[in-house]
Amino acid sequence: MEMNSRKVLDGDAIEIIVLRMAYQVYEQFCEYDNLVILGVDGEGFVLAEKLKKQLDKMNQLPSTLYKLQLNKHESKKPEITFNPSLPNLNGKPVLLVDDVLNSGRTLTYCLSPLVEYEIPSLKIAVLVERIYRKFPVSSSITGLPLSTTFEENVIAVLNPAVGEVGVFLM
Repeated sequence: MEMNSRKVLDGDAIEIIVLRMAYQVYEQFCEYDNLVILGVDGEGFVLAEKLKKQLDKMNQLPSTLYKLQLNKHESKKPEITFNPSLPNLNGKPVLLVDDVLNSGRTLTYCLSPLVEYEIPSLKIAVLVERIYRKFPVSSSITGLPLSTTFEENVIAVLNPAVGEVGVFLM
């Protein structure tokens, strides 16, 4: 990371938080037979993989993971695709996972294709939730709530191939 960045969480702290988040996911979805996990492409999908791995270790809540892909930087409403293609979600609980909840814009777009289904429970999980948002979206499961200034950016690096694992305040 850049010289003017400050590490908020290291890799070990992230693993502990992910374990806690997985228990929260189980608590909130334990009444269901199978959970659909939608990980937002990039670090959100890496977080979703980590959560699924912890849930699989618990052997209590079967889950299926899908990658939700969109261009986060598109100025108009971005096209959203799923890999693999989504099944019919009627009657299935859904967990939407992203790394950082900044403005709420990305997650607002991610929710739009889900309103077509009769989903019994829809929760959002994020590793870091910033306090300042432009859109009225909040997470149900939060690893770390973080107060920042408008000028500061929060960057999560969860994939070691991308760089040093951690959450950084820039």
